[in-house]
Amino acid sequence: MSFRITEVDFSALLTDLLPLAKQHLRIDFEDDDPLVSQYLGNAIQVVEDVWGQRINLTKISWSPLINSVSYSYQIPVQPVSAFEVSSGGVVQPGYSLSFESKTGPVYLVKDDKTPWPSDTTVALEAGFGSVSDMPPSCIGPILRVTATLYEKRETITTPVILVPYWLNDLLVGNWVPRV
Repeated sequence: MSFRITEVDFSALLTDLLPLAKQHLRIDFEDDDPLVSQYLGNAIQVVEDVWGQRINLTKISWSPLINSVSYSYQIPVQPVSAFEVSSGGVVQPGYSLSFESKTGPVYLVKDDKTPWPSDTTVALEAGFGSVSDMPPSCIGPILRVTATLYEKRETITTPVILVPYWLNDLLVGNWVPRV
């Protein structure tokens, strides 16, 4: 299985999240907007890395390793908001997403349960285009990481016992086990 990220929209969520982050931080001035935006970007990256999910809206080209009998393949990224399956350069209908739970793996299934063509490629759109698309379980950890980065922006020594409370939420949160 190979996939390639073709485009990432780093600005949409930052623009949408900035007012919410400023409210969370109790900031009512604009001087720190660039700094808060930078910390929001860092926080989104932390959440993406820990959970193994895409938060920023991302376009991906995926070429699954096709075998002669499978009609279902695990998608390499989550959450998927749109997909388009092509074979021979032609868009193919008759595919759907299948999953058992919000935290489990997502599969792309050929509806007629026949094997996929060997030259299949899939264009995926993963992540969120706006804050209104995001579940609250994603927004909370992003705001907490942003607040920690903002409040602890000066170099200090922190004992291990003072690890932020949000760390457990982040580590458990929406993490999806991978095969």
